[in-house]
Amino acid sequence: MAIKKKKISELTLSDNLKGLYTIGVKLINGVQTSVKVSLEYIQTAYENAVKATNSANEAAKSANNAASSANTATSNANKATEAAKTATNNANEATQQAKTATSNANSATQKANTAATNADNARKGLEEIKSATESATANANKAATNAVSYTHLRAHETRHDLVCRLLLEKKKKKKKKTKKHTRHAQKTKRHK
Repeated sequence: MAIKKKKISELTLSDNLKGLYTIGVKLINGVQTSVKVSLEYIQTAYENAVKATNSANEAAKSANNAASSANTATSNANKATEAAKTATNNANEATQQAKTATSNANSATQKANTAATNADNARKGLEEIKSATESATANANKAATNAVSYTHLRAHETRHDLVCRLLLEKKKKKKKKTKKHTRHAQKTKRHK
C-alpha cells in the first residue's frame, strides 16, 4: 500500500502532546547533530510554567490582600491614636476646667464666709445701734417732755390751745385735791 500524502492543514489536531516529537539540533562533541525532541517535555514545562505563574499570581494576590489588610490596620491604628490623643486632650481640658471650678468654688466659699462674718458683725452693730437708739430715744423723749418750758409753750399757744390748757389745768387741780384728801384720809386711818 502506498502512503498517501496529506497537507498539514488536513491533519487532525492533537489534544495532547504525549508521543509527539519534533526534530532539533544539538551540539555533540562540537558537532551539530540532529536529534528527536519529545513535545511532551515541552508541554510539561509549559504546564509547570503556567502553574508557577498561577501560583505567583495567587501569592501576589495574597500579598496584595495582606498589604491592604496591613494598610487598613495601620489606618485604623492611626485613627485610634488620633482618637486617643483627642480623648487625652479632652481629659486634660476637663481636668483643667475642674481645677478652675474647684478654685472658683473655694474662692466663692471664702467670700461667702467673709460675707457671713461681715453680716454677723453688721447684725451685732445694728443691735448695738438699736439699743443705743432706743436708749437715746427714751432719753430724748424724757428730755423733750422736761425740756420745753411752760412759758415757751404759752408764748406759742393758739386760742384752741388756751382752751385745752385751761381745761387740763382745771382737771389737774381736781386730781390734786382728790389725792390730798385720799392721802390725808390714809394718814388719819393709820394714826387711829
